[in-house]
Amino acid sequence: MVYTPEYAERQDVFVWLMTAAGATMIASMLGYAVFATRHFKMQLIAAIVVCGVSLLASWLLIPRYGMKGAAWAMLTASITLCLALLAIILLALKSPLVCDDNNYEKQ
Repeated sequence: MVYTPEYAERQDVFVWLMTAAGATMIASMLGYAVFATRHFKMQLIAAIVVCGVSLLASWLLIPRYGMKGAAWAMLTASITLCLALLAIILLALKSPLVCDDNNYEKQ
């Protein structure tokens, strides 16, 4: 009822877009966890890597597969972001916690 007939014509692309959106939601939750670890420089590195992966995936997939390729490129970028953020979280968990007058900092 909400979507027009154009969406029904490209239902396969819509399913891939919703899958990418789900991965993006997971990446958003992981992003909040990384933000809480205060590893800001690592977030910048992850963002640059994801941007490069997105550019490469778009360059390879869109000309060959069209709209479906664009959805796959989005999914690739979202999964890459999830993996990068998860790696940052795991690295943050391994670094020691320093306590100084109720101020907690990661080293």
